[in-house]
Amino acid sequence: MSNRDTTLLSLIALWCLSSVRSEDIYVVQGERSVKMPCPSMGSEWWYESHLIAKQDLKTGYELKGKAPMASRARLSPDRSLQISLPTSTDSGSYTCRGGKGTRHKETKHNLHVVSVSANPSGPFLQGHKTELRCQVSGDSKVEPKWIHPNGMHMETPNGTFTLMSVAMADSGKWICLITPTFNVTLTAAVLGVMPSTKVTVDRGQSAVLPCILISNPNSSSPLSTGTFSSLRLQGGNWTQLTPHSQTLLSILDGGSSWNSSSGTKTKLQAVEEKQLVGDFSVTLKNVQQSGTYNCSLNFKDRGTLITQVVLEVKGQPHGNVVPSDDGPNADVVSTKDAGDFLGLRWWIWLGIGAGSLVLIVLIIVVVYMIQRNKRMKKRAKKLRSMRKPLTANDYCHCNRVTVGRPNGRQRERTPMKERQR
Repeated sequence: MSNRDTTLLSLIALWCLSSVRSEDIYVVQGERSVKMPCPSMGSEWWYESHLIAKQDLKTGYELKGKAPMASRARLSPDRSLQISLPTSTDSGSYTCRGGKGTRHKETKHNLHVVSVSANPSGPFLQGHKTELRCQVSGDSKVEPKWIHPNGMHMETPNGTFTLMSVAMADSGKWICLITPTFNVTLTAAVLGVMPSTKVTVDRGQSAVLPCILISNPNSSSPLSTGTFSSLRLQGGNWTQLTPHSQTLLSILDGGSSWNSSSGTKTKLQAVEEKQLVGDFSVTLKNVQQSGTYNCSLNFKDRGTLITQVVLEVKGQPHGNVVPSDDGPNADVVSTKDAGDFLGLRWWIWLGIGAGSLVLIVLIIVVVYMIQRNKRMKKRAKKLRSMRKPLTANDYCHCNRVTVGRPNGRQRERTPMKERQR
């Protein structure tokens, strides 16, 4: 092949490459619209092999094709294509070309729709697991990366990052980086409760037990109505842990007010008589004893938030039960009866007394049996020592007269008169 032919083929290849322009365009799913320019001023737009729309150069009318997004697409005066509300199914190759018989250059675009989401959706609950996802649809070779609100780049395989235990410091703007010039922001709001606290009051005064939902660790203000409305409160309760365990107040079936649990003498009262919106604090009247309390809030499909409040009465060690007054305003948490002594119920003391009595009786019986056995052994030993041994004078003697040799047979002697007969 001559140099002339080689040069001619090179020019043809360069012309072909210049006639077809390809550009990657990224758009966030759900945005208002995406616009793709057409520098070649073509009159037809194609999606893969489907016609989207074309413009009659003579009349200027726009004709719709049968592409999936044709109903949401329109041509601008500068021949660019605008698609409203792009979705992941709109990803793919778009071509702008001239009509039949025209020599206009083609312009190609590769559209990639980016979607960011969280599971579960925000706001996130403090201390619970959350998964952040950043997905790019279409034939894209980029690897999305998540950037923490503090600027740290996170390891995100396949654009997914998992927070095993959400902290208040994780709130803020998370950035999904697609290219150096394109990124998507996900604003994360972390919902928590005020940290465990200690409340100190004088005996007989009222004490406010705080339970406030917050989204800013540096603020003690409750959530706004708008933020709280996005949550689905399923239930909650105020529980006394010490010195006695019992449930005081509860929220059932997503209610908006506290309900007093059965068995309490009086009612805990809300700080304000209004619907519960972010502030679940209660007031404990006429405090008589120290104790520990839990506020628990359960959100549907999200989890449970718990905060603990330690109530301390001045001059009384925590957990030391002081007898409460018997008046109508007695401490609601006091469950002390008249039969209690040293913190134990009367039937417990009765059991302890009965057990102690049985133990004492058993000890007395055992000691008596041991002493009795000792006395019996001592008496038997004494009887054996008092018995006399046998002597020679104790044998009996016979005074009969015998005839014959001492060592021979002996017979009895008869009188003479009897022998004469």
